[in-house]
Amino acid sequence: SEYRRDRSVHHRRTADLAPAVLPVQKGSPKNNQQHTMKKLLIAFLIVPFCAFAADKPAKPEKPAAPKAEKADKYQVTGPVTELTDTKIVVTKGTERFEVARSADTKVTGDLKVGAKVTIKYVMTAATVDVKTDEKKEAPTKK
Repeated sequence: SEYRRDRSVHHRRTADLAPAVLPVQKGSPKNNQQHTMKKLLIAFLIVPFCAFAADKPAKPEKPAAPKAEKADKYQVTGPVTELTDTKIVVTKGTERFEVARSADTKVTGDLKVGAKVTIKYVMTAATVDVKTDEKKEAPTKK
């Protein structure tokens, strides 16, 4: 109880010593001006921060390694006419497509002869032999 009494006396004394402040009514020009200035100050502080944060990437970018150009991808759809561990043969119209396969070939579903499939593949050169034109390279005798 002694604590409460001292506390209430302290508050009373603080209130008595506080300078008289005239309350500013809502809607008064001074209050609106202060409120507008606060909004502008906040806007001027937040906008540059947001712009700076937007310019900074989330993760540091690594220098891009030169990428090898990938070959075009092709696809063929039709019934499987022949199937082995190393190849799939699909007939489309009168054309016969023989596509090599390996253990890495991803197969979804039950692959069997007669099943209608869509095969996506790329063409890769195994060897390239360049032929020279002998007529142009042969020296002319005079």
